[in-house]
Amino acid sequence: MKEIKYLIIGGGIAGTTAADTIRKNDADGSVAIVSDELHRLYSRIMISKPSVFLEKVPFEQIWLKEEGWYKENNIEFLSGKKAVSLDTKEKIVRLDDEEEIKYEKLLLAIGACARRLPVPGVEKKGIFHVRILEDAKDIMEASKSAKKAVVVGGSFIGFEMADLLRQKDIDVSMVFNTENCWEPALDKASSKIVEGVLEKGGVKIYGGQEIKEILDGDKGKKVVLKDGTELKCDMVVFGVGVSCPHDWLKKALDVKRGILTNEYLEASASDVWAAGDSCEFKDTIIDDVIILGTWINAQEQGRTAGLNMVGQKQAYKNVTFYTTRGFDIAVAFVGDASQADDRERVVRVDAEKKISVQFFVKNGRIVGATTINRVPDVQVITKLIEKQIDISDKMEELADPSFELKKLL
Repeated sequence: MKEIKYLIIGGGIAGTTAADTIRKNDADGSVAIVSDELHRLYSRIMISKPSVFLEKVPFEQIWLKEEGWYKENNIEFLSGKKAVSLDTKEKIVRLDDEEEIKYEKLLLAIGACARRLPVPGVEKKGIFHVRILEDAKDIMEASKSAKKAVVVGGSFIGFEMADLLRQKDIDVSMVFNTENCWEPALDKASSKIVEGVLEKGGVKIYGGQEIKEILDGDKGKKVVLKDGTELKCDMVVFGVGVSCPHDWLKKALDVKRGILTNEYLEASASDVWAAGDSCEFKDTIIDDVIILGTWINAQEQGRTAGLNMVGQKQAYKNVTFYTTRGFDIAVAFVGDASQADDRERVVRVDAEKKISVQFFVKNGRIVGATTINRVPDVQVITKLIEKQIDISDKMEELADPSFELKKLL
C-alpha cells in the first residue's frame, strides 16, 4: 500500500495551491494529488471567457502549471483517478481502480459538479454541461457550425454562455424556471436590468419555464417546454448550478451542502481538511457557516489549508468576489451574497443608467453584496465587510444611489 504524508484529493486551484504551499514549507514530506481529470492545472475562468472561446488568444494560455512542474517539485500527480471511499480511522483513501493510499494528512479539494436535470433527451449528442475542459472544447467546436442555440439557466453560466454564443452570431434562446433572470440571487429590479440587456443583445427569454423534453428532428434539435412551446436549435447548453460530489464521504465526515469545517478548514475527523467549492466553512468575519464557489476563495482556502497541514495554525479570513462581463454590463458578487431569513436585503437601483447595488445585512453589518455596473464599489464593499463596520443606523443611505459608500469607512 502506498503511504503519503500529504494526500490531496482534487487537482484544481484549491488542491494545487495547497500542494505548492506544502512543498514550500516542507521540502521532504511526500505529496500526492489525486485528480479525476486527465489534465494538469488550468484556468476554469479562462475557458468561459471571450479571449479563449472566440480564439482571440492561443488555447495554451489556459495552462497554469507547466507539465514538468509536478516532477520538479516532487509532487506525485495521479490523474484520471477518482476517490471512492474514506476510512478516517485507518487513514486510508480507496480509488476507483481499487488502489488504496494511506495518508498522514488529507485535504479534500473535490470541487463541484455541474448539476444535471432529469430531462428526457438530455444525454443526446449536442447537449452540453459547462464545467471541465472537455466541456469547453466540445462547446467551442459545436458553436462553429451552429445557427441556433438554447441556453438553460439564468445565472452566471447561462449569462456568460449566451454572451459568447451571441458574439458568434448564433441565435440564442434562454430558458430558466424562475420568474426573473438570476433569481433569487438578484432582486427583481436588478434582474430586469439583466433581462433588458439580454433582450437588447438579441437573446429571446423564456422565464418561469421548465423543459419537458429534448427531441431530435430532421433539421436539428427541438427543446419542448412544459407549456408546449417548441424551440428549434442545433445545440443546448445547460448552466443550472452545481452540486458537491461528496456522497462517498457521508459515512466518514459531517457533510451538509458541503464538507463541514471550522475556521481552520479542519473537517470533523482528525488530520482531514477541506478547501474550495466543496467546503462549507465557519466564516469568522460574517459569523456564519457558508459555502462559496469562487476561484479566489478556492485558491486562498487551498493556501490556508496547506499551511495548516504543515502545522501553521491559521484561520481562514478572506472576503472574496467574482465578476463577469457581458452584453455591455459588469456584474459582481462580493462576500456571501446569499439570501437567508436572518438577513435583510437593501437595494439601490438606477434602472435608466443600468446600475444597481444590492446589500445583504446581518446584525447591522454587511455580509455580502451584488453590483451591476458599479465595479469601483466592489473594493469599498469588501472593506466594509472585512472591517465589520456597523451600518445599522445608515440603512437609508445604503438604499440611496447618490450616497457615497466610502463615507461609511
